[in-house]
Amino acid sequence: MEKFIQGCSLDCYDLCKMEVYKENGKVVKITGSKENSFTNGSICIKGIKHMERLYSPNRIKTPMLKKNGVFQEISFQEALEVIKEKLLTYREKFGTTSVIHYSESGSGGFLKGIEDIFFNFYGGITTSLEARAGEQELRHRTMISETGEQTL
Repeated sequence: MEKFIQGCSLDCYDLCKMEVYKENGKVVKITGSKENSFTNGSICIKGIKHMERLYSPNRIKTPMLKKNGVFQEISFQEALEVIKEKLLTYREKFGTTSVIHYSESGSGGFLKGIEDIFFNFYGGITTSLEARAGEQELRHRTMISETGEQTL
């Protein structure tokens, strides 16, 4: 069995270090690493459920785009092009504050600054500090979530 030391990809404040065990090319076990003095070998339920998400039959493995009311798989390159074109169009037609960036828990750790840097280069945007943005706040705005989902 192979063992890998991996940082948790959920970007929480704890920055958990995980021990990932692989056998025959498949992850078979995930545990917390005692090398992380803050968590001392513990990981939260989200970390424990990594394997469940990894091997879920419902896991979406490619970007999806809704065409004619039906979600269809598209390439990662096409997804990036769609997002780029939408962001450029909204900035040109409605200004940068017509885009609202919405994020919840798990997005406040080490990588938090990346989205801020991206949207700062975009020209500044609207953000929501509430767990749920109100309907009025979303009216006439595009919401692009961390998963790339878009709501008009």
